[in-house]
Amino acid sequence: MSKYTIRRYGTDSSGRPIYMTEYMHQWLENVLNRPRVRPFADKVTIVQGAWMAKAGGGASASAGYHDGGGCLDFRTWNLTTTEINHLIVAMRLEGAAAWRRDYAHGGMDPHIHITLGGDKGMTSGAQNSWWQYLNGYNGLASYGADYEWRPSPIRKFKYNGKPKKPKKPKINLTVLQNAWGRKRGKTFGKGQFIIRKFAKPLRKRGFLKHWHFRDATYGRNMRNAVRAANKHYGITKYTGKNGDRPTWALAKKLGFRPYKVEQKKKPKHKKPFVNRRRVNRALRNPNHKVGKLARRQMNRVVRALRKRGWSVKGYPKHTESLRRAIGNFQSNQGWTGDGANGLLGPTTCDRLGLRSKWTKLPSWRRVRPFKKSVSKTVK
Repeated sequence: MSKYTIRRYGTDSSGRPIYMTEYMHQWLENVLNRPRVRPFADKVTIVQGAWMAKAGGGASASAGYHDGGGCLDFRTWNLTTTEINHLIVAMRLEGAAAWRRDYAHGGMDPHIHITLGGDKGMTSGAQNSWWQYLNGYNGLASYGADYEWRPSPIRKFKYNGKPKKPKKPKINLTVLQNAWGRKRGKTFGKGQFIIRKFAKPLRKRGFLKHWHFRDATYGRNMRNAVRAANKHYGITKYTGKNGDRPTWALAKKLGFRPYKVEQKKKPKHKKPFVNRRRVNRALRNPNHKVGKLARRQMNRVVRALRKRGWSVKGYPKHTESLRRAIGNFQSNQGWTGDGANGLLGPTTCDRLGLRSKWTKLPSWRRVRPFKKSVSKTVK
């Protein structure tokens, strides 16, 4: 059967038969299967088909455009403005000229008029309409500028004998499984939208109950729903100890295209880090209170010394014992004078197996003594 074979496809809104070629029918199927049109595809209604000469003639306002092939009219009063915009964009992306006609554009009842340039048997008016679309006009006798969105470059429909299959929505399985592994199923950033996306088919199939849309976490209700779905579909592999882990097989059963993202692992530094300036300030001032960061880094120095067989007796109660141990270590290296003063230097840290830096520190706050306010006596 040729792609230009004319067939009947139901009736229009007025009860007249709708005729179109296989070529035009595949174009219409592709438009209705586009992701932005699919949610309201059942509301798209043909008001006037092509080849209206076979059905007794088209509307008088159409000026004979629909007597041959390539032209269709669609109802708009049952669609929102956003849906009309999505429909026109989809029609143009699939390779047809599409305009909304109303009293402001052509003085007609509101509808969408399309012209499919590659179709067979187009009338002279339809051919002129297609020429105007290619050259940036509005398809009317006024030859005004095109007032709809235009793709760049202009698309032309390619017939391959089969309508496009609707693509399944993607789902990031890595985010779902990470949320499953966290306490209370917390998610961050875009993970909340992925949880909501995953929840929709679960609710539609009756697995997810007592779950609010704002609750974008992999909590108890979500775990119960996934456990019930895994059990219903007979999925037992990689479902976790309680059977509530989201799996690749479950995502496919729910109508998704799952994919995983390789997570970048943070490089683990084998050598512990110390700030020489922070540690040395604590070592020079043994009577001063040692802060948390300084204490943590001093503990790293102590572990490095003890690992190499050096005793640090009296630490952490007495900070001087750490300085004494560092000085003994430096003396053992053959250093004398300032080289064995018990303070950390770059070479000392390197030989202790520590990464070190000398960075600026905030100054210590001096605690001022409390002064009693003297009240003035009223004479």
